[in-house]
Amino acid sequence: MNVMARFLVVVVSFLAMELVSYAAHRWLMHGAGMVWHRSHHRSRGRGWEANDLFPALFSLVGFSVFLLSAVGPRWELR
Repeated sequence: MNVMARFLVVVVSFLAMELVSYAAHRWLMHGAGMVWHRSHHRSRGRGWEANDLFPALFSLVGFSVFLLSAVGPRWELR
């Protein structure tokens, strides 16, 4: 893959993840996840809050996808 193609992959990936993070915050955290996210909007000082469960959950999903890609079935794009 040439340098321009790699650069394009990086830019498109960045923009796609910005859209995903916007959508997750807008419709997930301020929607069904507001029960956890509300703690982020109330300042109670330092320490853990329910909103901190979101990065843990997203990390678990991401790790599961990486694990599946490493040990799961192989699909070939043609």
